[in-house]
Amino acid sequence: MCEGQWLETKVGAGSTCTEKQYLEIIAKKTASFFAFCSRTGGLLRKAAAPELTALAEFGEQFGLAYQLLDDAADLQAERERAVQRALVRWGGARYCRRSAKDAAASARRILEQVPTRVGGGLARLLSLVMEEGK
Repeated sequence: MCEGQWLETKVGAGSTCTEKQYLEIIAKKTASFFAFCSRTGGLLRKAAAPELTALAEFGEQFGLAYQLLDDAADLQAERERAVQRALVRWGGARYCRRSAKDAAASARRILEQVPTRVGGGLARLLSLVMEEGK
């Protein structure tokens, strides 16, 4: 998370942000946090290694979707930083929502590797976030 914040600060101080930089920022910040939390839940219930991997991958995709939707909502208020200006160039909220939808689809596919008793709740949470972000 610290690396992501540092990169965002570094990019934000400049005049441009590439899509690769933006995705790296949100992967290192929000997505890594959600991946850690998802995997930790599995560790606490003593899940097997394949499930732990799937939970971490789900958390990463969930985090990407969440951050993309959050950035879409913030575009109206914040446009002075390089990241927000870049998002507007790439299509603004439409770009963010489309990318969030792609990440959510990946997260749903990953949940097929997780037991239903766990995956069902995570799928509902993902659906709630996606519905809120519309």
